[in-house]
Amino acid sequence: MLLTGFSFFFLINVWVEQDALQNEAAAFQEARLESGLSVRSITATSSDCSSFTGPYVALVANTGDSLISDFTKMDALIDYSDSGSTLVVKRLTYPTDWSVASISPDNLDPNSWNPNETATVSLTGSPALGLQTRGRVVLTTPQGVSDSAYFTCVPTQYYLNNNPTPPTGDTNAQAILPMNPGAPTTTLFNYDQDRDGAAGLLILSGGVGADESDSTEHQVWRSGALLDDLHLSSVGIDFWSGVENFTLATTGSATFYLRDFNGSSHTEIGNDSVFDANWQGGSGTFVQRTASIPSLDYTVPEGNELEVKLIVDSSAVNNMWFAYDALIYQATVQVTP
Repeated sequence: MLLTGFSFFFLINVWVEQDALQNEAAAFQEARLESGLSVRSITATSSDCSSFTGPYVALVANTGDSLISDFTKMDALIDYSDSGSTLVVKRLTYPTDWSVASISPDNLDPNSWNPNETATVSLTGSPALGLQTRGRVVLTTPQGVSDSAYFTCVPTQYYLNNNPTPPTGDTNAQAILPMNPGAPTTTLFNYDQDRDGAAGLLILSGGVGADESDSTEHQVWRSGALLDDLHLSSVGIDFWSGVENFTLATTGSATFYLRDFNGSSHTEIGNDSVFDANWQGGSGTFVQRTASIPSLDYTVPEGNELEVKLIVDSSAVNNMWFAYDALIYQATVQVTP
């Protein structure tokens, strides 16, 4: 009889514990159903992408029916490849690696993240994201509901390159060359050994317009497919050039066309010509010049390429040499968003 009573009370305790666990699980599930968020956008706060570790700024909406007041109970994770193509996977710590910078409109329960409010979230990740790559951020509510979004750093300065880059020796001329965010560090090689024996690139005088097709009278550089939209307010192209053989007191000219390339066709964004009746100005080597394309309001969409096309028109008395992708001759395309 005593054993039967003991068994009865033991079973009662088990049932009570199970009931409590079931109630707790039901409450958590109900809270989970009321929890939700949506990562609307993530942007870098710098365009110096080669060493940028943050902050990245994310706009995140509370799409659930419950507020979040203790951000330490949330999770933030990132994964990406660094400049050495090493996979980086991290759980970020609040508030050192990520934090809620502000909440809008934050009229109800100040400093708590209420439904239909948007939080500005700041995130950092070290080492820096690899150039021209994407990473992913996953944010999770205390109830385990998550959303993710990709992030990247969109450069606003590109260096005109040869192929391969960094250069390791002389090459033949190539119709299309890359332009990348990383600064060159090597010496100047001959980029058209099939045309002449001089370092740099020779462009023949006589090119006509953006549609010039003679490979000896133009050169094209492309950024590669953009990982995010790139808005252009103005663009400056700093370049190094010289009249062939660095002939003094001779007229020189260079025209740059800025274009949006979608993989099959081009849209011209703008152009500028640089002309000087005494191009060398007494110098016996390459001289630095700038082409400027101001007053733009154009967005190159994600997936397209930013393209630069160079010609030397007939106003140049001689052919022209151009230097780039070298430590002392850094030719750049600088974008003002």
